[in-house]
Amino acid sequence: MRKAGKKLEVLLNSGNLYFDVSEPLDQEENLNIRTSTMIVGIRGTCGWVDSRSINSSSVYILEGTVTCELPDGSESVQISGGEMARVISDENGNMHLETKRFFREDIPPYVQAELDDAL
Repeated sequence: MRKAGKKLEVLLNSGNLYFDVSEPLDQEENLNIRTSTMIVGIRGTCGWVDSRSINSSSVYILEGTVTCELPDGSESVQISGGEMARVISDENGNMHLETKRFFREDIPPYVQAELDDAL
């Protein structure tokens, strides 16, 4: 984790991270989850990030809306509850963001356990 004033950044080198920010952040507050291939801006949302390798990461949003951006700032997308974004590489090795809907069966057991505890 890194903190600079009201800016907080969580670095996820590999693995999975569930997040649930129940109250939206103030205008001047900032929380980013950074993987090797993606930066996700969190502001009162719930979901998880999956970073399996240095060249691949995905974010899934259960509630709220987030902005996903490539680390070089060349591309960004907004996704909301029920949507996911992942980084893909084209035939030239250039990275792009792909978005699509996900389904209940796509939710991993560790996230489902968090959701069951919340109910």
